[in-house]
Amino acid sequence: MSHQYELTVNQIDRLQLLAMKGDAEAAYRLYLHYAFWVNDEAKASYWLEKAVELGHEMAKMHQKAAEESKRIDTTNVSVGQPVPNPFEAK
Repeated sequence: MSHQYELTVNQIDRLQLLAMKGDAEAAYRLYLHYAFWVNDEAKASYWLEKAVELGHEMAKMHQKAAEESKRIDTTNVSVGQPVPNPFEAK
């Protein structure tokens, strides 16, 4: 049984050719493969950028979510410690 993001070498080759010819869905599928199956951040980032450049809407959403997660400040949170409630009066 294969995983939904797993691709064979032949599928990767075919999708790369299609993506380089402007196929946004092919680029997005490569992003999903490298991000969620292979866990290769550099390749995932490359294919996400390519999919965004080609106008893939879900890729744009993934890129926006990734950018927002980088802006979350976790410097004041320690592992095993409760997260401070920003709505509580000090």
